[in-house]
Amino acid sequence: QPAYVLRNDELLPVSNDFTNREVQSITGSNSMVWFATNAYQIIGGNSRNTGALVSYDGTESRLYPWNEIGFTDPTTLTSVSADNAGGVWVLGPNSNFAGVAHFDGTTWTMFNSDNSPLNQNIRMNMLMADDNGGVWIATENRGLLRYDGTQWKEFPYLGLSNPPLHHISSFAVD
Repeated sequence: QPAYVLRNDELLPVSNDFTNREVQSITGSNSMVWFATNAYQIIGGNSRNTGALVSYDGTESRLYPWNEIGFTDPTTLTSVSADNAGGVWVLGPNSNFAGVAHFDGTTWTMFNSDNSPLNQNIRMNMLMADDNGGVWIATENRGLLRYDGTQWKEFPYLGLSNPPLHHISSFAVD
């Protein structure tokens, strides 16, 4: 079954890259639409949920499977957010920990325990790019995290509740 995009009051089919895939998140910027998708596949005799990002520029679509993005294990993709520089951020929070990846249009950069505070102890729920080139990540157990392109900052408590609020499922960037 194809996915569709409404553009200039016309419903356009994106691609057939959605066969047996579930769309988890959608974002768009600069005439590009991005879909974070998941599919159940048999890998090594086990059923695994494998993520892929699908881009659509109004004419063509492209599928970026989890391993091309830079994830080392099959992972779900649960959140995607386009940035104002034409790039895209994608979150892969599987149970064994995956990470966050950024695509600048040419190169994928993976953020995980090797180069960020992201590790298996941080359960990530969603992410969203901001207008300053950074990305915000909602977590179940660490509050909000922000990467500004150079440094990571943690907002663990937000001062919104007593006891402190750690679990953040969703948020918006203004």
